[in-house]
Amino acid sequence: MLRLISAALILSLTASLALATGKPKVPKSAKKLTGSEIVALYDNTWFSFHNFMKPTTTGTFLVSFTTKTASGTYVTGKKSGTWIGTVRIKGDRFCRRINKNKEGCVHLYVNGPNVYEVNTRGVLESLNRKQ
Repeated sequence: MLRLISAALILSLTASLALATGKPKVPKSAKKLTGSEIVALYDNTWFSFHNFMKPTTTGTFLVSFTTKTASGTYVTGKKSGTWIGTVRIKGDRFCRRINKNKEGCVHLYVNGPNVYEVNTRGVLESLNRKQ
């Protein structure tokens, strides 16, 4: 329960910051991760996320590369709930398929506590932070 309260507070602060300043940009100092670095970063670690694709969504997630799954919570407008998906590494990209949606692959960039997920068109999809 405490984890959910902490996650909600982090997401609220992240969402407020993002809405106040618009979509953040990936800093030039951010490091692009390789496939093995993505596994080391995401595997079995809780993260909060702020997704900038429409509709804007916030939540939490946990990835397991052993089982090739991810799951978490989400808040989209007045809707909230849980989700589950599949994950894999494809070269230096993190690929995920959530629920019945099409698989999406992103490059990950890290700068301090921020993890930026950028799609193959160069569009920032999500800003994530370790919980």
